[in-house]
Amino acid sequence: MLPIPVSLRAVARQFDDADEHNVASDLARDYTTLIEAAWDGSMCQSIVGRRIPLADAIQRGVPDFDAAVLAYMTTVVPQIQAMVGSAFDSTKFIQDLLYVFKALKGLNFTGFGTMHYEHIQAVLTESEEVWRCGSFKDEVFVVQQFALRVVQLTESLKQRTGRCIANDDVKEAASAVPNPPRGRSMEVEKQLVYNAAAGRIYGSRDWPQCVNGPFNWTSLFGEHKWITPRMAARIHHTATVFSDFDDDCPPRLPKVARPFLKQSKEWRESFRDCHLRIAMRLQKGLDPQPNCTGEEMAFHNIMYLAPDADDAIHEEIDELPENPNDEEYGMVRENGVEDEDVLMLFGDGDDDDDDDDEVGVDNPVLGPGSVADFMLGSPDVMRVAHLHPSEWFHAFKEERFKDHLP
Repeated sequence: MLPIPVSLRAVARQFDDADEHNVASDLARDYTTLIEAAWDGSMCQSIVGRRIPLADAIQRGVPDFDAAVLAYMTTVVPQIQAMVGSAFDSTKFIQDLLYVFKALKGLNFTGFGTMHYEHIQAVLTESEEVWRCGSFKDEVFVVQQFALRVVQLTESLKQRTGRCIANDDVKEAASAVPNPPRGRSMEVEKQLVYNAAAGRIYGSRDWPQCVNGPFNWTSLFGEHKWITPRMAARIHHTATVFSDFDDDCPPRLPKVARPFLKQSKEWRESFRDCHLRIAMRLQKGLDPQPNCTGEEMAFHNIMYLAPDADDAIHEEIDELPENPNDEEYGMVRENGVEDEDVLMLFGDGDDDDDDDDEVGVDNPVLGPGSVADFMLGSPDVMRVAHLHPSEWFHAFKEERFKDHLP
């Protein structure tokens, strides 16, 4: 039996490289198990009743591949063209299909990414009637299932980490996307990231004194239009106390973000800093003005808990002047953030106590067809950016990157 091509084995390392927050370590193991099972023929043995090594399946299925590609080009490609219109380059698409199957037939997987395996499984699935009754239907089935499984693994990697496996073809395809997102964060040409060393709060010599009072909330917000002194005190207290995450009071997060909180110390500290930057702006007399997606989520969590702050700081609250807007939490939420895109990451059941459920390629963190899955998978369509938890700490506006500092 031929040895497993180095180009196939090397992809496991690319899974690890993409998983910088250690939220998908199982996928590299699953990929390695998959290629070993495919190569020795055991992957589909229980279904077809015999071992068919992937290399043998490819070499025997060549005539069926050619017929399936031809059928796909003459039926499905025109359908895509009719739906998408002039935005679809059918010539380039067909060239890609021919390239992928030529490389496949030569057992050359160099540079293969999700897009290539999607082409293979799409052609063999949409043109299944071409090969289903043939002499080598089992062999073609093996190739189809292998491509499908690789696509599932790489899609799970992208869903969980926000990153694709690092190959040049995927990068080139991403850079060629027309009309890239022009949302709030796209105003920043330089990618300023709060969880980089320069943006840290906890490393400052002033930590934790940077959020200690007392503060003159009346002087800071006595004339403010929608934040009253009492409201400022509540938000500030909640932001500083809530930043100390513990098991008794975990932050409310969509499922896609929970592995980051539980498994990445760096991410957890960066999300804590989001709460503190909001507090630090308030103590300077500024609006909360979240400047990254993490701060937006932090602000929503703060406002969810702020009504209970009076029990902890009732003496401070009682000393502040009363205002008709003291209880207008809805007005503060509406004015405090530019949009609520991050809340669309929440799905059905995200508030249930089931975040200990095992996440895997067969049990994805986001349900197929969910709003969150669509938002993260179609940023160019939704006109959003930095919505995946892996990018929550990218600053929206460069000029406000340090507005929380003294």
